[in-house]
Amino acid sequence: MVDSTPSAAEASRDGWSGDGGESVLCISHVMSSVREPPPAPASASSSSSSGPSAAAEVANALRGGDLLLSIDGVPIRSLHQAEEALQGKEEVDVQLVREGVASTQRCRTLAHDGLGTQRVLGWAGLLLQESPDAVQQQRTLPPQGGVYASYRFFGSPSSRYDLAPTSHIVEVDSTPTPNLTTFLECVRGKVDGDVLRIKYVDLEGRVRVTTLKLDLKYWPTFLLDRVGLDWERHEV
Repeated sequence: MVDSTPSAAEASRDGWSGDGGESVLCISHVMSSVREPPPAPASASSSSSSGPSAAAEVANALRGGDLLLSIDGVPIRSLHQAEEALQGKEEVDVQLVREGVASTQRCRTLAHDGLGTQRVLGWAGLLLQESPDAVQQQRTLPPQGGVYASYRFFGSPSSRYDLAPTSHIVEVDSTPTPNLTTFLECVRGKVDGDVLRIKYVDLEGRVRVTTLKLDLKYWPTFLLDRVGLDWERHEV
């Protein structure tokens, strides 16, 4: 949800009047495709989540262009006030104005630590990770989940077999891979020369299938984990 701060006088259109010149927050975009954060690896700190359906419920309750008035009865006039009103709460009552009509919506919250990418998997010449915030905000994610391919090295197996970056791998050998943990479980036991069937979805929602022959001698599988301000590499 991205917010801006127009004048409350703008909210007076269509018959609703504000508090007399104070600013209000405008909901400019609602991220309906945000997924529940996956379980954090042992070496990384974990963050709580209210559940995978929280973002979908918010998308149904809030719309772009809504004017945010209060959260749990507390008037909201800035992003900082909105952040403070949401801390430590699983559900909140949001008072808003939509098309000149005031209403109250019950919304669940979704925890976000703001740390960004914490784990990257190098596999077959791809760098794989959970979907980054920028992708979640701008694109619709596959409903079944998937691991996001953020980069592809030239000359690697993924390059030779045209497994494209900026896509989500959703299945390996017909086994669903909704997150990085399940993907790693699927490929951990594979050996050099094994041929895998990969199903992936691009950013336009098109589903594609390809086969890929592993070359673990020159393109081994590895993990990059963020530990504090540094990154640590582990062979898989």
